Amino acid sequence: SEQTLYAHWNVNQYTITFNVNNAEYGSITGQTSITADYGSTISVASNVITIAGKQATATPKTNTAQYIYAFANWSGVTATVLGDTTITANFTRTYEQYTVTFVSNNTNYGRVSVVSFKADYGSTIYVEDSIITIGANYSLAIPTEDTAQYDYAFSSWSNASGTITANRTITANFTQSVKQYTVKFESNNSSYGT
Repeated sequence: SEQTLYAHWNVNQYTITFNVNNAEYGSITGQTSITADYGSTISVASNVITIAGKQATATPKTNTAQYIYAFANWSGVTATVLGDTTITANFTRTYEQYTVTFVSNNTNYGRVSVVSFKADYGSTIYVEDSIITIGANYSLAIPTEDTAQYDYAFSSWSNASGTITANRTITANFTQSVKQYTVKFESNNSSYGT
């Protein structure tokens, strides 16, 4: 009697689990785990991984006034499914930066050494006379050079207290004053009086 034999085998399936480096910075949307056959291709396109037609997406937290959240990369990724694996989405968090602009109340009376720079959210504003420091940056208020008619001086900073929480313009206030001279009257002949 004739007999037909059939070979039958199963392909092993494995589970790929998705994880995040910091849940406060981002999450996985779509599939949080995917079961796929051994040898299935793992396709990475930026923040999206596709395996066996299923997708997992690394989604950074929404930016706030203080922080910027971003997807950095995946770690633990192989080209194909080789066994049970954990793949981690890595996110970063950096301080939001704001532009601090420096102006003069009157450019004829004085100027600032730096007109703008970026400062991290929450940076404290320090004022010491004509120097203002925010983070690692500073600006100096520089009065115009005195003339025979006028004296120029730095008087104060406006809008220069607290911390940086948004774009800010800080004003260097300068003054101009008429020079004062002493006039002394002398007689060229003391016999006529003084």
